[in-house]
Amino acid sequence: GPDVEPSADLLVDGDPGSGRTTALLACAIHAAFVRGQRVLYLVPDALRRELVKRRLDELLRNAFLHWYVRVETLGEERATAWARNPAEAPQIIVGTAEAAEAYLYGAMHSEDAARLRRLVFDLETVLVDDLTEFGAEARAHVPFLLDKQRLLLASENLPLQAVVVFPRMTETARTVTGIRLFTEKRFKKATNVLTLRPRAPGRVRKVDLVVPDARTGVEELTLRCLKLGENGLNVVLYRPGIDENER
Repeated sequence: GPDVEPSADLLVDGDPGSGRTTALLACAIHAAFVRGQRVLYLVPDALRRELVKRRLDELLRNAFLHWYVRVETLGEERATAWARNPAEAPQIIVGTAEAAEAYLYGAMHSEDAARLRRLVFDLETVLVDDLTEFGAEARAHVPFLLDKQRLLLASENLPLQAVVVFPRMTETARTVTGIRLFTEKRFKKATNVLTLRPRAPGRVRKVDLVVPDARTGVEELTLRCLKLGENGLNVVLYRPGIDENER
């Protein structure tokens, strides 16, 4: 219908532990495998880049999708190699905003510009992991990257889907951020905001342990708890007399 967007932008927020990054990883795999799109996954820094690649590789292997979807990190040598041989480019590219600007958009005037341009035009999904963790300059530049990619794809009548993840925000902050990222014309709070709820806590058992020998008692309790943990239980041990922050 006329009101349906084929690739709706999403602003995803939620409290710690609600699965923001997990949701973004699922978006990346869905776009690459189900839609057959190429994905640009932007992260705050090199440490997060390696962590995201490792998690994506693990998820793909566990689902036996690693035969069809490859993940690589973005760097100058790799971008040059992909431009010269587009068949070598992975389905999911993980990198920082600075690397995307330097090695993708900034290199479109190089000797491999025509081939690199084809690679950039294939990026129909852009995911941004925890924008608040980006440096100030990179954070301010992300909206321009999204606008640039959207305009490039629009020239070939292709839609761009952008999914940006944030910690939990106020209603006003969501509106201002959504308009800044997706423009006032495109942003609709009713359809472009997804708030994740944290997982419900499991059952909790509190046990007061009384033993003549504290060390032996704790060792025995630890072994028993480890066996319980094999059944999917999380176990926390703490000693008496500690304050709430330490607990």
